[in-house]
Amino acid sequence: LGAVHKSQRIIAIIFIASSLGAAMSESFMIFSLSRIVCGFAVGMAGTASTMYMSELAPAEIRGKALGIYNISVVSGQVIVFIVNYLIAKGMPADVLVSQGWKTMLFAQVVPSIAMLAITLFLPESPAWCARNNRSEARSIKVLTRIYSGLTATDVAAIFDSMKETVRPQDNVAGGERTNLKSSPVLRYILLVGCCIAVLQQFTGVNVMNYYAPLVLQNSSTEVVMFQTIFIAVCNVVGSFIGMILFDRYGRIPIMKIGTIGSIVGLLIASYGLYTHDTGYITIFGILFFMLLFAVSWSVGAWVLISEVFPEKIKGFGMGLAVSLMWIANFLISLLFPVINVNDWLQATFGGAFSLSNYVVFKLVCYIFISRLVP
Repeated sequence: LGAVHKSQRIIAIIFIASSLGAAMSESFMIFSLSRIVCGFAVGMAGTASTMYMSELAPAEIRGKALGIYNISVVSGQVIVFIVNYLIAKGMPADVLVSQGWKTMLFAQVVPSIAMLAITLFLPESPAWCARNNRSEARSIKVLTRIYSGLTATDVAAIFDSMKETVRPQDNVAGGERTNLKSSPVLRYILLVGCCIAVLQQFTGVNVMNYYAPLVLQNSSTEVVMFQTIFIAVCNVVGSFIGMILFDRYGRIPIMKIGTIGSIVGLLIASYGLYTHDTGYITIFGILFFMLLFAVSWSVGAWVLISEVFPEKIKGFGMGLAVSLMWIANFLISLLFPVINVNDWLQATFGGAFSLSNYVVFKLVCYIFISRLVP
C-alpha cells in the first residue's frame, strides 16, 4: 500500500480486466465474478487513496484534501450517470436490455486506462519512505517534489515533524497487530473508526439511488437516468461545501448539523412516499437528504477515518474500516430491495417503511458522533 504508485497501478489493471470481463461475459457466473473482483478493487483504491492523501497533506488542510478526494469520487458518479444517460438516450428498450449495459461496462475501461497512466507520475509517500527504513535523503527528495514552493529549511521542518509520528517497522502489519493486543486504547480507537465507516453506509445514502426510479416510476428509462444526475450533483455540491466547512468549523459540529438535516430530508421523503406523492415532496426530501449527507457524512467519514487512527495502527485500521464500509454497503444493497417489494409493507406504508428505518440509524449516528468520537 505504501508504494502507492505501484499498488494503484495494479488496482487500475484490475479495473480494466474486470470491466472487460463483465462487458464480454456470456454467462451470469463470469459477469458476477468480474463485478465482485471490480468491487474488491474499489475497496482497495479507496483505502490506498485516502491513506496516501492523508500522509501527503499537512494537518491544517487535511480535511480539505480528503474533501477533494470525496469530490473526485462523487464527480465521477455524475460523469457515470451522464454517460449512462447518453447511452440510453434514444435507444430502443429491447436494444438497451440486450446491448446497452455492455456499452456502459465497456465505457469503464477509459477512466481505468487514464488511472493507470496517472499512477506513472505519482511520487512515493514520504511517510511510507520513513516507515519502511528508506534513506532520509529519499524522503526529503519526495517532500521537495511535493512542496516545490517551500525552501529547503521548511521542507526539513516538515520532515522532522513527520519523523515524530512515524516510526520505522520491519514488519508493519505484525507490529500493528502487536500494538492492538497490548493496548485497550488502540482497540477502542479501532472500534470507533470501524463504526464510523459502517454508520456512513447505514445512513441510507445508497438507497436513494433505488428511490430515484420510484419517484419517476411512470416515466421512461431515459428520464429516470436523467433524474439521477440531479441526485449526484447534490452530492458534489454538498461535498464541496463540507470540504470548506470542515477545516473552518471543525469535524464534529458539521457532522452533527448535517446528521440532523439529513434526518429532516428522510422524514420529508418518507412522508411523500407514505402519502403516495412521488412528485415534488419526495424528490425534495431526497435531494435535501443527499445535500446534507454530502456536507457531513460523505466527506466527514473519510476525514475521520484518516485521522482517528494513530500511526501505530493506521494501515491496519484504515484497511479494516474501509473493508467493513463496503461490506455494510453490500448488506444495505442486498436487504433494501427485499424489504421494498414486500406487499404488506407497500400496502401499509407506501414505500415509506424502508426509508424511515434509516431515520433510526441517523439518530444512532448523532449519538455516536456526539458522545464517542474524539
